[in-house]
Amino acid sequence: MCKIFVPITGSDESKKATDKAVEVAAFLNAKIVAIHVLDNESIAKLQRYKIFIEEESSIFGESLKRDAEKYLDYAKHVAQSFHVEIETVLLEGDPFMELQQYIRNDPSSQKFIMIARTKDSDSFIETFGSLEKKLMRSDLSIMIAGE
Repeated sequence: MCKIFVPITGSDESKKATDKAVEVAAFLNAKIVAIHVLDNESIAKLQRYKIFIEEESSIFGESLKRDAEKYLDYAKHVAQSFHVEIETVLLEGDPFMELQQYIRNDPSSQKFIMIARTKDSDSFIETFGSLEKKLMRSDLSIMIAGE
């Protein structure tokens, strides 16, 4: 089975990537896997640098988790409106490492990652966020959502 993985961040670009992934999945009869990674390392850094105390970190982490669930619900809604099968995944850790590991460990024979450009620019590579740039440098198959 063909799977299209979509990193979900809540940004306009990840929504655009979700929309395009669902369109492609409907055409290919593929499954969508929407993945959000809670970046716990960033929260830990804020605590180490005394920007957050432990209680604030916990509250902030819970807020991020609620936001992540909203983002994944958006992907579910879009997929269901096109009658596309979807799986939502919530991971914790370094976003790039967790995404890469999850996708590599998936047994599907055909796997693609849908990403979207962040802005117009003269330089192709500058149109992507840091996570997208890392994914593009990996050996994983990438699809780019256009305008």
